[in-house]
Amino acid sequence: MPRLLGHGCFGCGTANPHGLGMTFSRRGDRVLAEVTLGRPHMGWDRIAHGGVVSTVLDEVMAWAVIALERVYFVTRSMTVTYRRPVPLEVPLVAEGWLLGRDPPRSCTTAARLLDPAGELLAEAKAEMVYLAKDRLGVLSAGLRAEMAELFEAMARLDQEVAQ
Repeated sequence: MPRLLGHGCFGCGTANPHGLGMTFSRRGDRVLAEVTLGRPHMGWDRIAHGGVVSTVLDEVMAWAVIALERVYFVTRSMTVTYRRPVPLEVPLVAEGWLLGRDPPRSCTTAARLLDPAGELLAEAKAEMVYLAKDRLGVLSAGLRAEMAELFEAMARLDQEVAQ
């Protein structure tokens, strides 16, 4: 999937030297990301901090909304269930998808984080609230324009896949 370049987002930004640098791909109605957490993301000895794990899950759900809904939104609420300790220095797969839609106001999303053997490490559900046009002023004009370009690029990809 295309990405926004030069942003400071902790999850997906390319301009954040401390961020996760997540990139995303799409498989049908699912958005996937591979991520390897390291020492800067540690909670207890040799396992990832729960806040970082929740960030990974929030980010993959957000990109599911970007890819499938193509709307401006914010996370209203999120519930995370930690199933197993999340190891460091191991490639993990995060998967996000939509559970339901309530246009024009919101959608419900879900995500899971898996280890290389496919074991479930953590899962989440969230409500994403769409931003009305009169609320887009909280975003810079540059970001709004870049997001509009991103939505268009994703629409073109969908058309190519459909052909």
